[in-house]
Amino acid sequence: MRKMGIANEVHRRLGGWFTLVAAQGYMALSAQEQFRYTLTMAKAKRRESAFSKGDATRAFAVLRGQTFT
Repeated sequence: MRKMGIANEVHRRLGGWFTLVAAQGYMALSAQEQFRYTLTMAKAKRRESAFSKGDATRAFAVLRGQTFT
């Protein structure tokens, strides 16, 4: 959608992001990182009925090679 010039707010809504900041963080990832992030979140969602903001933060940290405490 970015390559097509779709507005960030439309991207946020279609992607199911609660905030524009979260959507922009995801959009800043490379395609490979986006895939790994989405896969990680899908696995977490299967384990639970929903995932928390902390789950998303940890997934971003793992993708960036950071440790999360």
